[in-house]
Amino acid sequence: MLAVSGAVSALAACAARPAVLVSEAPPLAAATDYASYEGCHRLCRGAIPRTLLRPWHLPADRRSCPVSRVHDVNAVEGGVFGHGPVFASASPGARTSSPLPFEPVTVATVAGASRWKEFKVLWSAAPRYDGPVLIRGRRLDGGARLGFGQARTPVDELQLPSGTAAGMVTDGWRYWPSEVRVAVPGCYGWQLDGLGFSEVIVAQVAP
Repeated sequence: MLAVSGAVSALAACAARPAVLVSEAPPLAAATDYASYEGCHRLCRGAIPRTLLRPWHLPADRRSCPVSRVHDVNAVEGGVFGHGPVFASASPGARTSSPLPFEPVTVATVAGASRWKEFKVLWSAAPRYDGPVLIRGRRLDGGARLGFGQARTPVDELQLPSGTAAGMVTDGWRYWPSEVRVAVPGCYGWQLDGLGFSEVIVAQVAP
């Protein structure tokens, strides 16, 4: 069993991409369009604007793992990561002063057992933002990427479309349930890119 803790931070310091350690994790599948997000159910067409493929700007401090912390914006029960307009939700009932607890589990897929472990994250966008979102992640204290989805081989990024073609809508908020996949413990960062914003969320995944 793995345990993850983390919360929000907008970190703008540029960091050199760590060398990839091929033994860390199996390869990921490439997400090429919106339809690669399982919540689209074939309703989404097209792909993210190429301008959202911005350079990585994950934190340079890979030794202490500067985990972000959860706060409350009254969007999702238990608080959220992020300064917005797109957030990652904390567990229901999590205290806003505490790191976010996750409980990853071993995934059994239709294709058989997978080396990738899973934990669920609910992404949300405030009513003021109706545009597309690109979500990527990688290990800060190593070279492993993190993946998304329920397939035996997860995809390397989430491409979320504008409007309401995917996910759920409540009181103007858009929500996208997702499965985040990791194969090895470590310090991980997500980078969220949208029209007019780019943000980083850091979490520790430990055995």
